[in-house]
Amino acid sequence: ERRYSVTAAMLLCDVGLFGAGLWLVDGGSTAGFLAAQPIFATVFFRSFGILHEAGHGNCSSRRWLNTLTGHWASLWCFTPFFPWKDLHQKHHVWTGNAERDPTMRNLKVWRDARHVPWPVRFGWRSWVPLAALAQHLVFLAYPFRLMREDPTKIPEAALSVLFLPVAYGG
Repeated sequence: ERRYSVTAAMLLCDVGLFGAGLWLVDGGSTAGFLAAQPIFATVFFRSFGILHEAGHGNCSSRRWLNTLTGHWASLWCFTPFFPWKDLHQKHHVWTGNAERDPTMRNLKVWRDARHVPWPVRFGWRSWVPLAALAQHLVFLAYPFRLMREDPTKIPEAALSVLFLPVAYGG
């Protein structure tokens, strides 16, 4: 499929970049380690972009290929595909509605309580990306939230979350 060739080329490029980063780290030098960090950040960022496009169905006209691509990209950005996709679709439906947008849930709680937790304030003021870490925890715990909200989505969300450690362990 012609449209997918660009995505496939980007995925292969990212694998090559990741390999280059590993090669630099494997040398054992501090300079190699430091040089690898922007490479790994680039792979992470680009992979998240591909995961995003796969979630919107933009990588291919075939649903199964978007799903496969989303799962592959999830390996490189540490974000389980189906939980991210489900939350992101809800975000698009409810953007601007703080009561319903799942990405605004904590902000609403903090506003109602008139209290922002200190780690959030620290991360914001220091530019330490604690929110990014917290976001990953939200995606990893999403199958548990689905137990209350939509049990029909638990299997695909749980498999997507379990896919990451199984693939990393392999």
